Amino acid sequence: MTAASARRGLRGAAVGMATIGLAAAGPAAAQALARAGEGDLFWWRWLGALGLCLALGVAGAFLLRARMQGGAPGLTRGLAQLFPASAALGAARRLRVVETVRASPQLLFCLVRLDGRDYLVAATPSSAVLLTAADAPRPAEAG
Repeated sequence: MTAASARRGLRGAAVGMATIGLAAAGPAAAQALARAGEGDLFWWRWLGALGLCLALGVAGAFLLRARMQGGAPGLTRGLAQLFPASAALGAARRLRVVETVRASPQLLFCLVRLDGRDYLVAATPSSAVLLTAADAPRPAEAG
């Protein structure tokens, strides 16, 4: 047995002992954390963590909505200013699904807008057919 292999063996034994020690301490640490917060502080920590998670979820939903709509309102505009590389995320998209209607479990009608033109597409699980193409209606001007 060489000195290098002996060191590897000792290192492996030390890692194994540390793993066993951490595994044994896990339940005790969890129990101590559960009991440590008795009283009012425990409930404030719990409510604070819940509020933080809910706030992050709502913020993520708004960011996702803004990204899916192709605009950059509010928070995404601020992120685009902080991180110019992310400005492409909020860039206006050329292709947009305006509306979808399911006629049957196998048939879906989609109104798609591409470069100012509307296309009505009928889609089935095996194919898609272009039904009509027309210029997109212009928005009514406020007078």
